[in-house]
Amino acid sequence: MARRRQDLNFLGLEINEKLVLRCLDSIHQFGIENGYSVATNATSTFHSIVSTYPGELVLVSIQVNIEFLYFDILKLNFDRCGSFLCC
Repeated sequence: MARRRQDLNFLGLEINEKLVLRCLDSIHQFGIENGYSVATNATSTFHSIVSTYPGELVLVSIQVNIEFLYFDILKLNFDRCGSFLCC
């Protein structure tokens, strides 16, 4: 995406430092100047990063592990109702 949309900046937040290093290698290898990646836990740092961004924030895209998301939805429904059936 960063190669196609050079008018925008792209920032990746990833908890796995090995993946970040591979991403940074690819960014360097392809000469991408508008792509960045940071090793961090987005759950705890997203708000501070976004709130201090110096420009206009155009788009936020969040990739989630669907198995964890499904579990969280079931847990939320269970917590609300005390049963999976009533939600």
